[in-house]
Amino acid sequence: MTISLLVALVLIIAIEVYTSITNHKARLDYEQKAQRAVEAVEGWRDAYLKVYNMHNGKEDDGGQVEQNKQESYH
Repeated sequence: MTISLLVALVLIIAIEVYTSITNHKARLDYEQKAQRAVEAVEGWRDAYLKVYNMHNGKEDDGGQVEQNKQESYH
C-alpha cells in the first residue's frame, strides 16, 4: 500500500511539474508576442509622427520644409 501511495505522489508531482513548465512556456510566448506588438506600434507611431511633422513644417533639421514652402511662394 505504501508503494502505490508513493507512485500516486510521484504522478501528482510529475503532473504539477509538467503543467508548471507548460504554463511558463505559454507565458514566455505571450510576453514575446506582446513585446513584438509594442515594437510594431512604436514603429508605426514614429513613422506617423515623422510624416505629421514633415507636413506641418516641424522637421528636426531646423524647419527646412517650412523654409522651402516660403521660398516657393516668392
